[in-house]
Amino acid sequence: MAEAVRCYHAGAHRAAIVMAFAAAMDDLRRKLVDLAGSGGASSDLKAAVGHIESTFALQRAFEEDAIATAQVHAQLISPDEAKALQSYLKLRHLCAHPSGYVATAEEARAVIARVTDSVLSRPATLGMVFVDQLLQRLRSEHFFPAQDVESVTKTLGHELSVMSPGLLPALILKLADAMRTENEAAPPNQRLRFLRAPLYRNALAALSGLATLPQAEAMFWRQRAVQELVLSPDDPLTALSLLAARPAAITTLDDITRGRLLLVANRHLHDADVRQLLKALEPFLRPGERNDLAQSLKRDFVDSLAPRSPIMLAEVGWPDLEDALVERVLAQARATSYIEVNIAIGAADALTAGQVSRISAERRTEFLLDIALKTEGTYPSFVARDRRKDGLGARTDFIDAVIETARGDVRLFVDKEAGLHAHFEMLLASQRPDAVAAIIGALTTASRVLPERAREAAAQSTFPEIVAAVEDALPV
Repeated sequence: MAEAVRCYHAGAHRAAIVMAFAAAMDDLRRKLVDLAGSGGASSDLKAAVGHIESTFALQRAFEEDAIATAQVHAQLISPDEAKALQSYLKLRHLCAHPSGYVATAEEARAVIARVTDSVLSRPATLGMVFVDQLLQRLRSEHFFPAQDVESVTKTLGHELSVMSPGLLPALILKLADAMRTENEAAPPNQRLRFLRAPLYRNALAALSGLATLPQAEAMFWRQRAVQELVLSPDDPLTALSLLAARPAAITTLDDITRGRLLLVANRHLHDADVRQLLKALEPFLRPGERNDLAQSLKRDFVDSLAPRSPIMLAEVGWPDLEDALVERVLAQARATSYIEVNIAIGAADALTAGQVSRISAERRTEFLLDIALKTEGTYPSFVARDRRKDGLGARTDFIDAVIETARGDVRLFVDKEAGLHAHFEMLLASQRPDAVAAIIGALTTASRVLPERAREAAAQSTFPEIVAAVEDALPV
């Protein structure tokens, strides 16, 4: 092209047209070769480029085929651009052969400008044909090597490197339509996300990846196809999975879209993916939004305590809710209803290490004494009785707190004296005679309870060898 410009400035307008068009056609052929080998090319494009290369190798005219291929198979240029290039090809023939044609400066400038704009300055990218081809390849179960966001984004970045950036809205629309079509075609028993066809799963993954790509992020959530997914009655969680790919994107949403997404989240708190999303979203939530979600989480997992409540709230990871959960578990262990006590013990067993760390040594000890008391009476807790017989299981880690409390202040054991017998058996069943010895030793030193009574409680255990170990540990 530099040579064409020099010819133009020298007044050699025919030569300028010939050189400019030759530069454009050589560049166009090379771009078509690159696109054909990119991995996103259709079989028609590959065949057409193979024919062009064969023609070029034989030093025959390939320009008409290259222009047609760029328009029809690669969609690298528009029909109007192809028509203009074909007309300039005819002009080039007039200028290159002894036709007597006299080219003007205006024609030379027009050719140089057009081929620069339509070919030389344009990156080698595919058009809608690539989008359609991509949708076909998304039917493969192996399209994405892995389904994590990083891997999906990396795969998409590689695939979309040959697609015109202006086609991103069309790609988003096509992906959303593919998901909708697959969902409508799926039998009712296959509408769970993990049971759906590969095209649905891969289209969803592709949309999630697009939500994180710098070139698509700014316009992603403004696309009507994405807005429709937010309102989808068939799978309301789809839009949330897109937000999970980049939670910070919520700060870029308009208030209506933002409110709709959080409403969907609020209504699906029992979905593990939603709870994990809320953990990631917390830094970006407004105070009112967080308060609404916290109230719903408290209602579902604290007020309605269940054995899995600790695990579910750990997925959310909001400290104030975990504090409220711990308080509820400890309080419900003192309930009069054995059913509520059973639930409290089950929930205590499911507490995570982080949640346990929020409980003081004294309160851990009190919890064990409370459930020991619930092993007796008219309506005892059968779960508490199991702990008395078989040991504390997951909450054996509370026993060190018992020893710490005994060494500090024995008043708690005096206040809960009625449950000492059951408490001792619980500790012994947990293979911790040292804890029993610590309590009896502390009570003896404090002279608040006769050591003989403590010995009697230990002696009623069904583990004679452990009792002997306790006896050896008792103060003389």
